[in-house]
Amino acid sequence: IKEFELANSELKRHADTLEIRAEALVSKSAALYEHVKYLAASDAAYLASIEKSDFANAHLARAKAYFPRSEFDKAIRSLNRVIQLIPNHAEAYSLRGQAYLAKNNPGQAIKDQDKSIELDGKYALAYSRRAEAYFSKKDKASTVKNIESALGLQPTLPDALCQRAYLQAMKKEYGRAL
Repeated sequence: IKEFELANSELKRHADTLEIRAEALVSKSAALYEHVKYLAASDAAYLASIEKSDFANAHLARAKAYFPRSEFDKAIRSLNRVIQLIPNHAEAYSLRGQAYLAKNNPGQAIKDQDKSIELDGKYALAYSRRAEAYFSKKDKASTVKNIESALGLQPTLPDALCQRAYLQAMKKEYGRAL
């Protein structure tokens, strides 16, 4: 019994070390991403997911690193893994919706943004992303509604401010667009 307890405590210590290393690699991935080193960011996130395959943040970091390189299928696979591990992860649904929109699938993009908003009704970026999906479907009323919802939650959200300015410029309301 003592040998079993000793082996069990060693395994626990090893599991704790793996989690710490995985967290460090995710932090490294985020820092590399901020410095526009997307391939290195993706590699660090990949290593984190190898260290601890059920570490959702590693898969989320990988997905984010795939976006600037337009590797949307890989981003979707990583985000599917995040959602599998944490089914109520609003950011993962929203990012996956953005990837679907980049692949010219606005219907699926809207579904994912809907789910993200259902999970976190205060996630302004999901409203802005849903506005973008509606815009691609030429649904002006839904586009405007979602931009206003995003700005109602976060008045300085750059994405929504740019979207609103673009729509106002399209209507030749240049004074309001600026």
